[in-house]
Amino acid sequence: HGEIVERHLNPPIAEADAIIASAGTAVFLGPRKTPSESWRQRILETVSPDTMRDLLDMLEKSDFSIHPESYDSEFKASLIVKPENHAAAALSVTKLLECHFPNKFEISFWNNASIDITPRDINKRTALLHLLRTQGLDSLPVYVAGDSCNDIPVFEVPAFKKIVVGNASPELREKVADLPNLFMAPDHQAVARGVLE
Repeated sequence: HGEIVERHLNPPIAEADAIIASAGTAVFLGPRKTPSESWRQRILETVSPDTMRDLLDMLEKSDFSIHPESYDSEFKASLIVKPENHAAAALSVTKLLECHFPNKFEISFWNNASIDITPRDINKRTALLHLLRTQGLDSLPVYVAGDSCNDIPVFEVPAFKKIVVGNASPELREKVADLPNLFMAPDHQAVARGVLE
């Protein structure tokens, strides 16, 4: 996102063979980062692009502020919410989704200033499990790292080794504190440095 020097170690310690993005709604494979068609087909079992457009149309008519990235993501919508209104907004969005799109979507929190809306059961956990299975990697040990509440689904897999990086939100720290196989990096070990720690 244009913050390479500040957000990542320089030089990089590894090049990814796959990337899970947009709260788990996109998986990119290989050195050219080609979108995974098998993951897209899995998402299409839950919602269609037309349903996503209907969701965005409904949100545009509501009082919510839509994050601009929503228009660049095929299967994720994001709302901008002031931290002090976060709990009430989450409840309101949940009710709206239950009323207009029952059993189609779920919400997650990237931070306390936004709400992500993704197809039900499409998140970082299900994307990673799909990737492990389709790439024949499900027998390998898995380490996951995260900094915000949209990482909770992947942290909930008991066998995964979990790393809460130093710049993690207090909400994430609180919600995962009792999970097994968990390491909380010190505050000064942010992002990849927390993983190395």
